[in-house]
Amino acid sequence: MASQKEPALFGRGELTDIYDSLFDFESKNKSGSYPIHKKVSIEGQSLLEWVTAKLDFSNSLRVLDAGCGTGNTLFRLNEQFGITGVGLSVSPKEIEFAKQHAEITSVQDSLFFYCRDFSKSIKDLEFFDVIIAIESLKHNEDPFSVIQRFVGQLNPGGTLIIVDDFIIGDTSSQHIEKHKSHWSAPGFISIRRLKEKLEAFGINYQLTDLSKFVPTKKKWLQTMILGVLKAMKVFLNSSASRFRNLETYEGAILLEKLYRKGETGYYMVVCRG
Repeated sequence: MASQKEPALFGRGELTDIYDSLFDFESKNKSGSYPIHKKVSIEGQSLLEWVTAKLDFSNSLRVLDAGCGTGNTLFRLNEQFGITGVGLSVSPKEIEFAKQHAEITSVQDSLFFYCRDFSKSIKDLEFFDVIIAIESLKHNEDPFSVIQRFVGQLNPGGTLIIVDDFIIGDTSSQHIEKHKSHWSAPGFISIRRLKEKLEAFGINYQLTDLSKFVPTKKKWLQTMILGVLKAMKVFLNSSASRFRNLETYEGAILLEKLYRKGETGYYMVVCRG
């Protein structure tokens, strides 16, 4: 693995801008890797602690983290289980941070981080015992083909773990469409459609609803923040970068609003190869 050739670096336009701007905001005063997904607490555990307690990672020799952020998941799994792994992100800033942390912690021969879009072919990365996609699947135009590709790249007996937001019900709404636009999330789909596709593909899966653990702001605070953001967007309309950052934040608040209204759910989907 240490001699593995690094794939070509590339991002994905607007999505790259979103996660680069999130990194600029979230990485301040942080010296180590950190999770970029929801800060949920499940039975007194973080999301990663809960997942690793529920699933057996002891034989997970090689792990792919598709949408790895700053590499937090891989660093934790390497420390706890001794795994080797590959992390992919469309954010050059996240990947540079992860690489630096790998050097600092002397795991650069075990964990590899590449700036690339995992919705493209990843055949050159070979096979994995576990593939993890936490809050990254919905950023893909065709999440179903991505799932098929992931399952096809698992070693025998391997596991695909998806944790993401899914729409409850079969109809869209203004807030759903706005969130999809602001977060470059064309694959923000209904949980019913996901189940139908997995069954049509003949993929064995287990579904766990984690929606009740998602923290949301109070309704009045969500409304106030959205009002302030609307006013700021009008005021800063001439500044493209600031406007993009405001839309990213607005998309996050809209998602919280969808959770509070019961239009969105947070699910873990475990597929077996």
